[in-house]
Amino acid sequence: MLRVFLLKIISFLILLFNIHLALAQERILKVPVISLPPALGNPFMANGLPSALVWFAMFDPLVRTDERGNLEPALALSWERINSYHWRFKLRDDVFFSNGEIFDANAAASVFRWLIGEEGRGQLVASELKGITKIEVTDRLILDVFTIIPDAILPKRLTAVQMVAPIAFINNGLEKFALSPVGTGPFKIVSWRKDGAALFEANTSSWRLPKIDKIMFYQVPEETALMQSLQSGQLDIATNVSPDSAYDLKSRGFNNVVTPTGQVMALAINVEGTKVEALKDFKVRQALNFAIDRKSISEIVMGGIQ
Repeated sequence: MLRVFLLKIISFLILLFNIHLALAQERILKVPVISLPPALGNPFMANGLPSALVWFAMFDPLVRTDERGNLEPALALSWERINSYHWRFKLRDDVFFSNGEIFDANAAASVFRWLIGEEGRGQLVASELKGITKIEVTDRLILDVFTIIPDAILPKRLTAVQMVAPIAFINNGLEKFALSPVGTGPFKIVSWRKDGAALFEANTSSWRLPKIDKIMFYQVPEETALMQSLQSGQLDIATNVSPDSAYDLKSRGFNNVVTPTGQVMALAINVEGTKVEALKDFKVRQALNFAIDRKSISEIVMGGIQ
């Protein structure tokens, strides 16, 4: 009896050790964001950062831009302009949403039709589709888009339109879908936590295979808290760090990686109704632009970043 009891104890300890080992080997990337998407898993209510950082883990558009702003294939392998009012997109095969739904031309068409329809046109992303008059499914993997006027940059506009699982979207409605979103990306939602964090786990059926087991997005709006959390090891990576903080982190042994943002930021001079008559002159505004010492800003303020 004692031998049997000892064997059971040993088996139980081995089980605990294996569980501990599995948890220790689980790879969780801890990423801060200024804020989680206000609409959670509704990718149509905003466009750009910081929401895009979270949505990129779950969703894919037909076309996306690389770090230099050039178009590259995503769920569409290629696209061509048939005529001034007609674009054709050839879609990627063997793509599935994280709930098992198939992605094809019908799935893509349902997203576009909802956004240009009565229900979806109030979403922010729908503004990119105002010129679209008709969506046609020519083949299982061929989607045709027709516009009311010539639109040479339509593929660029479609980078803002993420593909959602149509059956889950229709059955749940927008609000419920936002709580349990379903996309084709490498991760799927586990929970939106009340403490301002969101946990995602690997979607191993994604065409973009995940390289880690889980991602935890933490809402960290203040840079001081961001730096403290990074230095203490509570976070693995930080984005949108100021030049001063970047210098400090580099001196502490952190690696700094500089990449283009994919966004164009600009300062505009409002000349409508201005009392400064000189600003109404194009040459004056051009002279102000030329007077900016970009080299000094790059070398001194930005630490040599172009």
